[in-house]
Formats: sequence, C-alpha cells, structure tokens
Amino acid sequence: MAKPGNVKDLAKLVASAKAPFELVGTGTKRKLGRTVEGAKLDLSAFSKIIAYEPDELILECGAAAKLADVQKLLAGKSQMLP
Repeated sequence: MAKPGNVKDLAKLVASAKAPFELVGTGTKRKLGRTVEGAKLDLSAFSKIIAYEPDELILECGAAAKLADVQKLLAGKSQMLP
C-alpha cells in the first residue's frame, strides 16, 4: 500500500500510475461504493483541517478528514454542512 506523507509525494505517485487506485483514508467508509481493482493509496496523512474562515464560509480540509471533526468545528460557529 502506498502511503505518501505530503502533496509532492502524492503527485509523483499519481503521475506515475498505470492503473486506478483504491483511495483509503481513515477507513470509516470502506464498505461503501464499488470495489476498485488497483493498488491501495493510503491518504491518512491528509486528515487535517487546513484552513477555516467562518466569516467567509470557507473550509479547506484534507482528503481523509473525518466528517465528525468537520461537523464539530462548524458547530462551534453555528454552521453546518448542507
């Protein structure tokens, strides 16, 4: 399983790919969706909330950010996802 630790390493992996990846974050939704034939790509290193500007309604988070963490952050400012 490939596990890039930063965006530069991730870009190299994707650029050199010859087949699809099965994207794996923290594994909470692995049973959803169809099965993907290909190498597993562990995105757990991308689980952080990168930026949050509640007054501008802007949130940027990594691909493996947990929905519960995002919802908790938003709730602190009386905001929510649609």
